Amino acid sequence: MKIIFKSNNLLLTILLFLSLVNPVDSRAQGSWIEQDVQPTMSGATKTKTGSDCAIHTRASSRYVYFFDIYSKAWAECDLGIQQNIQAVEAGKHIVFAYTDSLLVAYSSVTSSFQVIAYNGKILSPGSTSPNRGFGCGDNAAYVFTDQDYVYVFDALAGEWTSFYSGTLENATGYGSFWCGDNYVAGSFYRYYPDKYRIVTYSLVTKTFNVTETGGSYDPGITSMTGGFVSTWGGEPESVLFTGYSAFTNEFYYAEEIPPYGSFSAGGPENENGYNFKERNIFGYCITRGTGYGEPRNAKINVFDTQRARWFTHTFTYSPLQSGDVWMTTAGGNNCTFAQEDVVTNELTFIEYLGETSSYQIIKPGVYQPGYMNSGNNFSVFLDNKNNNWFYNSATGFNQTATSESNWINVAPSSDYISFCRYDLSSSLMSIWFYNSQTDRTSKIQTGKDVYSHFKYSPYAYVFAIPSPENLAVFYSPKQDSILSLNTVFADGNSSYGAYGVFAFFYNTNASLLFDAVNMTVTNRNAPPAMSGLSDSLILFKSDNVFDVYDASNGNITTFNLESSSGYANNGGNIILLSNSDYSRFYAFQKGNSQWVELIPEGNTLWYTSARNTAVVARTTKVYAFAPESLTEINEEIKQSGTIALNPNYPNPFYHSTVISFRIPSKSFVTIKIVNATGTEVSTLVSEELADGTYTYTWDASEFSGGVYFCQMTVGEHFLTKKLVLIK
Repeated sequence: MKIIFKSNNLLLTILLFLSLVNPVDSRAQGSWIEQDVQPTMSGATKTKTGSDCAIHTRASSRYVYFFDIYSKAWAECDLGIQQNIQAVEAGKHIVFAYTDSLLVAYSSVTSSFQVIAYNGKILSPGSTSPNRGFGCGDNAAYVFTDQDYVYVFDALAGEWTSFYSGTLENATGYGSFWCGDNYVAGSFYRYYPDKYRIVTYSLVTKTFNVTETGGSYDPGITSMTGGFVSTWGGEPESVLFTGYSAFTNEFYYAEEIPPYGSFSAGGPENENGYNFKERNIFGYCITRGTGYGEPRNAKINVFDTQRARWFTHTFTYSPLQSGDVWMTTAGGNNCTFAQEDVVTNELTFIEYLGETSSYQIIKPGVYQPGYMNSGNNFSVFLDNKNNNWFYNSATGFNQTATSESNWINVAPSSDYISFCRYDLSSSLMSIWFYNSQTDRTSKIQTGKDVYSHFKYSPYAYVFAIPSPENLAVFYSPKQDSILSLNTVFADGNSSYGAYGVFAFFYNTNASLLFDAVNMTVTNRNAPPAMSGLSDSLILFKSDNVFDVYDASNGNITTFNLESSSGYANNGGNIILLSNSDYSRFYAFQKGNSQWVELIPEGNTLWYTSARNTAVVARTTKVYAFAPESLTEINEEIKQSGTIALNPNYPNPFYHSTVISFRIPSKSFVTIKIVNATGTEVSTLVSEELADGTYTYTWDASEFSGGVYFCQMTVGEHFLTKKLVLIK
């Protein structure tokens, strides 16, 4: 053990840095890895699992144990003396614990952990997020204390860092604290007229920053990929928008001084509901000039976290010809504003395009009133005059299609949208689909059902048309295909749903399962088990017999427990079962066809499964399941027959990153790397290629750290991916 003492004003920092190079007394039991635990541990069990690592300790302990699925080993951290372990937390690639005086965190990125002493008391430790002063994200752990200190464990660097933000005056004692995808932030509330203090740490720049002119934070609207926007004030005072980008670790301000007329603002919908790949933009529009017939000035302003700036579009219009401008929707990478002709009700759309950080004016021939929504990079408008408008900001696809008169039952997702159209005089209706990955519209005609008998996920969709048709309509966004079949499951007496790549019906005795990846329908003689659903695995239970359907290979694996079950949970890629007395556990990994048994020693303390691992804690030992290599379902879902630019790996990266893409036919391909200002810095490909999948490595060792973009052009198609270079 190496102990380093550092003096930093009031803070005495104790660093205990240990690597997993020499794990302590860990032995493999098949794919279960066991670790002896120290007998001095006592009290409540403190165990949590992240996506690929786990933490185990107890309320009174000198020791903390970490497990890493990549090293397939446990590590023991000795805190020196017995500690009161207050809490443990887990993110994707990080786990964390704190005591009365110490912070300890582990990174599966660097396969290391570190311990540090902290100053003060943690803010609101009993609150729930985002008001609690500690927590974990994908790649960071954070702690905010009452002595104005911030502590961040950066999993990409594998170390703690701290920041003293200074005495906070006129404060309410409340705040919001959260961890974004590549940053940590805290907003401290202050009494009027002071604006809020916001403190940030960027995992990209490895630095802290602070502003005294911030505002309130709404995690559902203003938290985005790589940054956020806070708001302060409003009529009769100025309204201030403070944008933050983790790529520069800087704040960018937009203030609107009254008087002003109409005002509309917002960001993408909560990512949990739409599963946006990226949520890059926040926008608002404001008009000035309210006199009758007087020309009015309109200002549209969009903050783009990737480009780290506000993008403004202004124009003047006559209120005798056009109504006020309003913001309709924000997608993951686009933002739509609209203005109505006051005579004809025809709409003009002003689109902010995240791919090019530019605006486009579109008048597609649709009319108010209607329905508007956006996905990752598309916008859809359905009016009451039979018009459907589809616009893809990534490809430039712009189409208006006419259909039956009424619209209802809209299902908006990240890469597709479904809606129904029907004529009041007809007994039939059409279920429409627009797929932004293929830029294709399709529909199926069914009996009219104006009720919302549908469920959907980003990868699967189902509509149940009950008696007399008893028709099940399934849709696969991956295959861009519709499948319909007559089944008794659609008679209105069965439950139905969609989760991950699955859509399904079930009752107490049986299930009908649609696999949207493989376009197959399967009957099972059991319903889904409680806690048996994930995005690519479904666990079915009938008495003591369990079936697993695995969408990664289309296989069904049957397991007879031969006794009553105690625990059954699908964590994502790992399923964990136990018998009723918890003397035996069984783990199943996506992509495999066998259950791996564990017969643990000692008395039961804890058991849980998470995305890629499972943990069983006993009085004398702790066990973790070490999977083989795994591929996430969103990486598996590739659009066959279409152009694809895959996410680069790794990302963020230090020196080089691998870029892969696929083309369905012989084409001239150009792939360029541009910086955040749009300046080309490298050309990887500029030639005609045969159909197939290609892989290239970009060596960025000569470039400075920051955000870059990979731009792929194939004919009229244009795709882009964000690259984060860390130096």
